[in-house]
Amino acid sequence: MPAAGGRGAVRLGRDGGLSSLAVRDFRLLYIALFGTSVSYQLQRTIELWLVYGITGSPLLTGFTGLVRGAATIVFALAGGVVADRIDRRRFVILTAYVNALITLSLGTLALTGLIRVWHIYLAAFVNSTLTTAAGPARTAMVPGLVPRELMVNAFAQIASARKLSQLVGPAAGGLLIAVAGSGWTYGVACLIYIVAIPITTCIRYESGPLDREQSPVQSLLEGIAFIRRNSLIVVLLVTEFAAVFFGSYRALLPIFAVAMGFGAGGLGILLSAPALGSLLGVAVVMWLGNISYKGLFVAFSVMAYAGCLFGLAFSPWFLSSVAILFVVGIFDALQAVVRQVVILARTPDNLRGRAASFQRMLGVGAPSLGEAHSGAIAALIGAPWTLMVTAVVCIGLTAGLVVKRPDLRDRDL
Repeated sequence: MPAAGGRGAVRLGRDGGLSSLAVRDFRLLYIALFGTSVSYQLQRTIELWLVYGITGSPLLTGFTGLVRGAATIVFALAGGVVADRIDRRRFVILTAYVNALITLSLGTLALTGLIRVWHIYLAAFVNSTLTTAAGPARTAMVPGLVPRELMVNAFAQIASARKLSQLVGPAAGGLLIAVAGSGWTYGVACLIYIVAIPITTCIRYESGPLDREQSPVQSLLEGIAFIRRNSLIVVLLVTEFAAVFFGSYRALLPIFAVAMGFGAGGLGILLSAPALGSLLGVAVVMWLGNISYKGLFVAFSVMAYAGCLFGLAFSPWFLSSVAILFVVGIFDALQAVVRQVVILARTPDNLRGRAASFQRMLGVGAPSLGEAHSGAIAALIGAPWTLMVTAVVCIGLTAGLVVKRPDLRDRDL
């Protein structure tokens, strides 16, 4: 729990807008999260550009997602267990230190001309592992920083920080690569990690009672058992998998950027467009508040998201592609934030770290694996047909869940 004078000192107003950011320690968490998320997006942009530039292969470019996805899938659940067993703030700081060293090493290799594809894959795996481990710990800190009545607003703000980083990071990355090169762009990513460390240190937070009575294996099995007992949570996680795995498109964007005659700057704009749309989507969710039929809202947002991929496949112009990706981002945020609110509302406090790790495993790991999946298919049938095929699968799977599960259509979900 936070020290005296933290969340309790804030006069609470209407639960909306920027209310959770009025809490000092949550505001510091938000700033640090935004910074490290920007650095993460810078790294993702550089590695996509470097691997495609070195190899010219959609398959090997997609493998960057496979590497990151494998790390997320393998270590996400372990990260949830860690988040419920150790000092969360110190653990987040430690991961920032190591990530700074990774980006510094890659920047040095790029500046000296010694960087190779295997360096990028290895660094991506380690960076994704650390980010995956720190994610549940950071998420589990939120209830200890804001009053319960501001939790929905706080988690919407967390989503906005990540979406804003997805807007700023790729656009800045593409511009920095074009102007200064990949090496110096890695240097900027390193500097951001370093700045985030003292900001996180200033957060007045102490982990509450930690789950140290059980062994790590028992803690993990308890989290898995909780998810299995709550079949509706499983269904909501499946809708997330449908969107982020079958609807994965990021690894195809370098192909579209090059085909349309744009370089790294164009790729950065394409990568940033969905994030700009996501910011609008988050704002819409905050404006709508506690909506009815949340399950249907999630399902139809997923299907609309997939439907937009058809438009991207047929888009003949760069600006129309940017506009379509903007709309993709809107529907992505709509379904993601509402799903997270439903799952958190059904999860006890002492299991939040592990519940967050399940969501991160799908929300971050599945898209990365989806990049490898889409890259492999694109190597066989081309990028446009890949988008169309995977969109059909996503829509079909989600529609089937709506028909099969009446609780997903519950008005009061």
